[in-house]
Amino acid sequence: MRDIIWPVLALVVALFAVVVAVATGPLAFGVAIATLMVALAVVYQYLYVPKPQEQEIRVEDFSWWADLGEPLFRLKDADPSDSATAAQLVASDLKVIHKNCALLHDRISLLIGRRDFEDLPAPLLVTETKQAAGALQQIIQECEQALRVRPELHKSLERIASRLDRVGNKLYEFERGRSELIKTYADPLRRAAEKLSRDLRKAATNLFQFEKRMKGAQ
Repeated sequence: MRDIIWPVLALVVALFAVVVAVATGPLAFGVAIATLMVALAVVYQYLYVPKPQEQEIRVEDFSWWADLGEPLFRLKDADPSDSATAAQLVASDLKVIHKNCALLHDRISLLIGRRDFEDLPAPLLVTETKQAAGALQQIIQECEQALRVRPELHKSLERIASRLDRVGNKLYEFERGRSELIKTYADPLRRAAEKLSRDLRKAATNLFQFEKRMKGAQ
């Protein structure tokens, strides 16, 4: 809206120049009329010429979200003395969670610099989801390479869940009091972050129970 101030000001000055030119002479009057026409054209263009529509943010698509069910559920029946098999089970389920975390990271990245999302702490959210995905990838590689379940590994999953809690909380704070259009984009992101956190905490619980059984089997 502030962009119209200068065209209107130019129009006012042009009108004033016409009034002055009437008393000055034909040449000045002609110049003033030309200036007035230019000012009128600028104002008309601003008010009536359609502007190119800003690219709209596409509705966040989570159709590629993988539903894991209960993470690390299979550890309940796993042999506590067979750490190699348990590590493969952990890596397998965490790969699904990692994929979902990477999807959330990509979707949040789409909002950086977008109109109506200037107040969204997108860089912070992108950093949190990127680090969460990176930490999951490290655990997956560790399990696949070492073929064992590291002691206290469940605590690492809880720390990653805390990161995603922060993402969900920031999105919740952002969308409060916003328009329905903004909520259309922010709400799926918030729910995805909350779902990831719940999955990781459930995975941590099942892993903790397995770790206790491993200690008892030693």
